[in-house]
Amino acid sequence: MIEVVKDTDVGNIVNVNTFSSEGITQAKANKLVYTGQVDVIFSPRLYDAAHLFAADHRGRLFTIIRHPVERINFYFNLISTNPDHPSYDPSLAGVDIESYAGGKEDRLEFNYLTKLFSGNLDKSSNELTEYDLNTAKEVIRRKVLIGLESKKAESIHRFEEFFDMTFEDENSDDELCGKDLPLFSKSLDLGPPLAPMDPVWNYLMERNSLDLDLFAYAERLFQEQGELLFSP
Repeated sequence: MIEVVKDTDVGNIVNVNTFSSEGITQAKANKLVYTGQVDVIFSPRLYDAAHLFAADHRGRLFTIIRHPVERINFYFNLISTNPDHPSYDPSLAGVDIESYAGGKEDRLEFNYLTKLFSGNLDKSSNELTEYDLNTAKEVIRRKVLIGLESKKAESIHRFEEFFDMTFEDENSDDELCGKDLPLFSKSLDLGPPLAPMDPVWNYLMERNSLDLDLFAYAERLFQEQGELLFSP
């Protein structure tokens, strides 16, 4: 049984955790997409979430992508300083970004986009191959409406036009109705930003080389999709 919670800012929220395989299984068993209660489903488990849909209830995938090094820096500050976050890692408390970037272990967030879009969240970066990178590129080319963090306003306007829906607050020209949702929330910088001249920036680029390749490809797709789908 799916419970629907009314939220005055966001709309309907259902009590299903689509960030876990178990939650997605529950959502499928309760026919989430058939209830007519939700318009948007957020999930990092794309290949599991795909099973929520069927030929008569298709889904369309969209995302906003951030530069991999900026994303890593943001995520590090999030999980090392915020005990209330579900991914909080107490072993990182007091650790600086240089030590984090230089650690020997691979982390899930390293080359995360390649792992995500190739369906290899269980692989380490060293296990990823050129085939996995090409699979990720093909998935975002064929399946994903691309948005960029660096062009968030334009990206959201594209989503609105493509999906014929609005995220704008009727009482404001600037604020987003869904501002508290993960995809549309304003960027939070919990620590000092990194710059390309910082040594750790280059090291994080090396450790996330596959994601950098994928990000460059996503930037090209963003431009191509703009010309193909949103030209005046």
